[in-house]
Amino acid sequence: MNDSVYQLIVESTVKRVPTCHESPNDFFIALDDCDYPYLILPTPKEMFDNDDVFTIRLIPDVLNKFRYELDNSYTKLSFSRFSTFFDDKTYYFGPEENMLVKFLTSPIYKNYVAWISHLYFKRIDDLIEQYNNEPGKEQKKTIKAKLSRLLIEA
Repeated sequence: MNDSVYQLIVESTVKRVPTCHESPNDFFIALDDCDYPYLILPTPKEMFDNDDVFTIRLIPDVLNKFRYELDNSYTKLSFSRFSTFFDDKTYYFGPEENMLVKFLTSPIYKNYVAWISHLYFKRIDDLIEQYNNEPGKEQKKTIKAKLSRLLIEA
């Protein structure tokens, strides 16, 4: 499959509102320009004014180079920074993606979902306020288009 087509598939899969009932099949590992692996987290479209997504870096164990752990913080990175994508996560998460399944059912991920939901609706409120305060028709049209795209996913 063409790399750009695969990248588009990955982007369309991860650019969505996260839920508490996720399937590990909807997640991807991506390597950045320094070949560091990241788990790409669902991030709604139009959440940011650019192509940023939230990620968690996978950190290799210093004693066992074949073992990885999830970092303890979310990182916002540009989606275009990633060059390689993997849907087979066994190398990083073990057989049957058990570490990913454990993460997706953890309170940490549930808190991420709640946090994103809060940010998402705050973004909508901010755009509504921006729309109401904007005097120019062209700028209002741009804001209205963003709001429409955000509200379709809400």
